[in-house]
Amino acid sequence: IQLAIAIDVNHLFSRGQSGQSGYIETVGTVRSLVESGSLVRNQDWLAAYLLQGETLLPPVQDWTQEPNLIFNNIVGNRPPEIVETPLDAAALSALFAQFAEAPTADLPKTLLLFTTGAPLAAVEALIAQAQSQTITIHVVALRNGPEATAADDPLQQLATATGGQYI
Repeated sequence: IQLAIAIDVNHLFSRGQSGQSGYIETVGTVRSLVESGSLVRNQDWLAAYLLQGETLLPPVQDWTQEPNLIFNNIVGNRPPEIVETPLDAAALSALFAQFAEAPTADLPKTLLLFTTGAPLAAVEALIAQAQSQTITIHVVALRNGPEATAADDPLQQLATATGGQYI
């Protein structure tokens, strides 16, 4: 598969209920995927990106077949934190375009998006773009409490409409 990991840097270093920051929780989740063998070395194509509001930052790790390299570069490239900045559709749209430029554009495409729940606008256009490129989007919302997510949450709509999960 082609798996891109995208990390929204909004409130990434705020501590959640667990006492851990969103960054530590993200790193732990990626480590679990690597250690469990969910990402297959020399077979899956992987990349990692940081999303800063409307900007897709240069990749933390460009396309590679090395899950350990993805993990090490996420750990080693701690991003600056931003606050109260909506997650812009332009950053995600630019990330979708990276799939077409990847070394194996014909493989199934999956996006794993870590976010603190920053608001997202223009979700309909993103859904259409992701569906046209057959990108499955899984959203991991790093929340500070047990608050329920509304069924009309744009990030939940994005995940559901592309065949992904919202966790």
